[in-house]
Amino acid sequence: MRDAFAKTLTKIILKNKKTILMIGDTGSGIFDEIKDRRPDQFINAGIAEANMVTVASGLAANGFNVFIYAIGPHVVYRAFEQIRNDLCLNKSNVKIVSIGSGLHYADHGPTHHSTEDFAVLKSLPHMKILSPAGPNDVKEMTRYLGKTAGPAYLRLGRGDDANYKKKFDINKNKIIKKGNALTIYATGAAVKDSYELLTNEFKNKSIELINVNVIKPIDHKLILKSAKKNKKIIVIEEHQKTGGLADSIFSLLTKNNIKLKKATNIGIDDVFCSYSGSYDGIKSKFKLSKKDLKNEIKKHLE
Repeated sequence: MRDAFAKTLTKIILKNKKTILMIGDTGSGIFDEIKDRRPDQFINAGIAEANMVTVASGLAANGFNVFIYAIGPHVVYRAFEQIRNDLCLNKSNVKIVSIGSGLHYADHGPTHHSTEDFAVLKSLPHMKILSPAGPNDVKEMTRYLGKTAGPAYLRLGRGDDANYKKKFDINKNKIIKKGNALTIYATGAAVKDSYELLTNEFKNKSIELINVNVIKPIDHKLILKSAKKNKKIIVIEEHQKTGGLADSIFSLLTKNNIKLKKATNIGIDDVFCSYSGSYDGIKSKFKLSKKDLKNEIKKHLE
């Protein structure tokens, strides 16, 4: 996902002198072309995320579209006051691009896990939250953010596009596979795992898969339509169950009196993760692995 973002943003910056990239002393190698060809549009703010957000807001106030690129938990949690007051309150034209989102930095421990970011940022007015499934999503979203005003959050983790290519629309999530027995709402890396299961072990089952690549504003129409049709749903996300995608979906269904036969939220319970190891290992620990999803699908199809 990072390479897709870097290549797309580089093209934008080379064409538009009013677009600036700020980094938090990370990932500079993939932005060498920007540094070499547009040094005035590249700022390494160092490991000073709160200051970086404030400076970005100042640049935005002077007509620039600013992309901030930093490690997810560091920029979201450390600089939350500045994100709230400098960006969202002022509707600043600043895009936060977080890397290592979810459980991506598995071997770095809980200080580097970004599993509360949806909950924190959903609470802020004017903030858009984008959660790409893979490189194709990232390219489309970066182009969108390059020409759209206002604050936004682009969550980069591990993921692939699950062999689909659909044009990005901020108001519409994507149906990857249609079905009428069960709906899976997946976001981020969980989209690929879900798709692989549905095209292999469950290829003869009528299961609908929706890539919820926009967390806010959420696609009310598609989510309601699919849940109302199938009555059984699974929501899977690399995020705390509290305040995540599932919370948004279940709240929406409740408000619209959608009655379900069965519903499961596959996410992280109310705990920090002290585990340090492989990405697959930490997913298994939190029952977010493909095997765990497979077992849940079987239960819903019984």
